[in-house]
Amino acid sequence: MYKDGIGGEHYYLTVEEYKYIQQSLNFGGIPTYLIYDKKGALKQQFTGYPGNEVMLKRIEVAMENPDKK
Repeated sequence: MYKDGIGGEHYYLTVEEYKYIQQSLNFGGIPTYLIYDKKGALKQQFTGYPGNEVMLKRIEVAMENPDKK
Protein backbone atom coordinates (compact mmCIF):
# COMPACT_ATOMS: atom_id res chain seq x y z
CA MET A 1 0.00 0.00 0.00
CA TYR A 2 1.30 3.42 -0.89
CA LYS A 3 1.43 5.90 1.94
CA ASP A 4 0.69 8.89 -0.29
CA GLY A 5 -1.94 7.35 -2.58
CA ILE A 6 -1.96 5.01 -5.51
CA GLY A 7 1.38 4.54 -7.26
CA GLY A 8 1.99 4.41 -10.97
CA GLU A 9 1.09 6.76 -13.77
CA HIS A 10 -2.23 8.57 -13.76
CA TYR A 11 -3.97 10.38 -16.57
CA TYR A 12 -6.77 12.88 -16.13
CA LEU A 13 -9.23 13.13 -19.00
CA THR A 14 -11.77 15.65 -20.08
CA VAL A 15 -15.35 14.43 -20.54
CA GLU A 16 -14.80 14.33 -24.29
CA GLU A 17 -11.57 12.32 -23.95
CA TYR A 18 -13.23 9.87 -21.55
CA LYS A 19 -16.15 9.30 -23.94
CA TYR A 20 -13.75 8.74 -26.84
CA ILE A 21 -11.69 6.18 -24.89
CA GLN A 22 -14.83 4.48 -23.58
CA GLN A 23 -16.29 4.11 -27.06
CA SER A 24 -12.98 3.14 -28.69
CA LEU A 25 -12.19 0.38 -26.18
CA ASN A 26 -15.82 -0.62 -25.61
CA PHE A 27 -15.98 -0.48 -21.82
CA GLY A 28 -18.64 0.63 -19.40
CA GLY A 29 -16.75 1.74 -16.33
CA ILE A 30 -13.50 2.22 -14.47
CA PRO A 31 -11.47 0.28 -13.66
CA THR A 32 -11.60 -1.82 -16.83
CA TYR A 33 -8.73 -4.17 -17.53
CA LEU A 34 -7.62 -5.39 -20.94
CA ILE A 35 -5.20 -8.31 -21.03
CA TYR A 36 -3.26 -8.91 -24.24
CA ASP A 37 -1.17 -11.94 -25.15
CA LYS A 38 2.43 -11.78 -26.37
CA LYS A 39 1.21 -11.30 -29.95
CA GLY A 40 -0.86 -8.26 -29.01
CA ALA A 41 -4.24 -9.98 -29.28
CA LEU A 42 -6.85 -8.98 -26.71
CA LYS A 43 -7.53 -12.04 -24.56
CA GLN A 44 -9.67 -10.70 -21.72
CA GLN A 45 -11.56 -7.56 -20.87
CA PHE A 46 -13.38 -7.05 -17.59
CA THR A 47 -14.55 -4.25 -15.37
CA GLY A 48 -13.76 -4.23 -11.65
CA TYR A 49 -10.68 -5.51 -9.90
CA PRO A 50 -11.06 -9.25 -9.19
CA GLY A 51 -8.26 -9.39 -6.61
CA ASN A 52 -4.55 -10.10 -6.86
CA GLU A 53 -4.76 -13.90 -7.16
CA VAL A 54 -7.40 -13.87 -9.89
CA MET A 55 -5.64 -11.08 -11.79
CA LEU A 56 -2.32 -12.93 -11.70
CA LYS A 57 -3.98 -16.12 -12.96
CA ARG A 58 -5.68 -14.28 -15.82
CA ILE A 59 -2.36 -12.75 -16.88
CA GLU A 60 -0.57 -16.10 -16.65
CA VAL A 61 -3.22 -17.81 -18.77
CA ALA A 62 -2.99 -15.10 -21.45
CA MET A 63 0.80 -15.40 -21.57
CA GLU A 64 0.85 -19.21 -21.65
CA ASN A 65 -1.86 -19.73 -24.26
CA PRO A 66 -1.46 -17.10 -26.97
CA ASP A 67 -3.96 -18.82 -29.31
CA LYS A 68 -6.78 -19.32 -26.78
CA LYS A 69 -9.26 -16.86 -25.28
